[in-house]
Amino acid sequence: ELEGTWTMAIDGKPFTIVTCIDRLELNKDGSATVVDYKTGSLPTDTKLRNRLANQLFLEGLILKNGSLSQPLNHSLNRLQLEYWKLAATQRQ
Repeated sequence: ELEGTWTMAIDGKPFTIVTCIDRLELNKDGSATVVDYKTGSLPTDTKLRNRLANQLFLEGLILKNGSLSQPLNHSLNRLQLEYWKLAATQRQ
C-alpha cells in the first residue's frame, strides 16, 4: 500500500484528496500500473462510463500530480488503471 495526497485550489481555497493505493507496479519502460483490489463486486461498465466509479481515476491523478508517502524515483510516461477481484472458494 502507498499513501498519496494531492492538494489543489478550488474557489481559491485548498482542497485535498487523500488515497491509499493498494498496489503500484513500476515498469522498466516508464509505465506504471495502479491496481485496486476488490473483494466485493467490480464497478459496472455503466458506472465506469458515467464516471460514477472514480477511485482509480483519482488515484492516477494523485500519482501524476500529488505527493506519495514514498518517493517513486520513476518518471511516468504511461499509466494503466486496473481493478482486480479477489475471491475465495471454500472446499468441502
